[in-house]
Amino acid sequence: AVGDAGAEGDAEEMRRAGALLQRLQRRDLYRFVGTVQLSPATDGQPAPDAGLLKGTPAALKAVASEIVQIACDLGGAGALRAEDLIVDLRRVSYGCRSDNPLQRIRWYDAKQAQGEGEGEYLRARRLPVETRAATPRAFEEVSLRVFLTAPDAGGLDGARAAFRLWSERNEVCDEID
Repeated sequence: AVGDAGAEGDAEEMRRAGALLQRLQRRDLYRFVGTVQLSPATDGQPAPDAGLLKGTPAALKAVASEIVQIACDLGGAGALRAEDLIVDLRRVSYGCRSDNPLQRIRWYDAKQAQGEGEGEYLRARRLPVETRAATPRAFEEVSLRVFLTAPDAGGLDGARAAFRLWSERNEVCDEID
């Protein structure tokens, strides 16, 4: 009887491993819940939690727990667990981390012979309105991303609704994808 229980456990483990391998082959991995851009306090907007901006494990775990709690409050009690969510930060630095990259750029006329540190600076111009949306708003962008690891897509809509509400409550809902 003891051997049978062990065999059943092994069979279940093998079934889960086989299902995982099939998902890997189909590239059916994690489901994307959403992303928001985090930025320091500007224009009277509050700054996100410092731990969250640094990406500390405790802060990321707290975000997952809050999203699960919101999902439960929305009526999906027990459908979403914190272990089913991956919360991470993506940092994109535009060359100088938090320093202004324009302080390190010198504009010069390439057709004019110049000694080191000499020459006329060219006049900078403002970008047209249509291209401003494609340029970064900060020297370093920090995005919070959330993924659902559960193999079935049943909880995806609830997770997205909870994430959207979490973003609104934390006032980081400017760019929800």
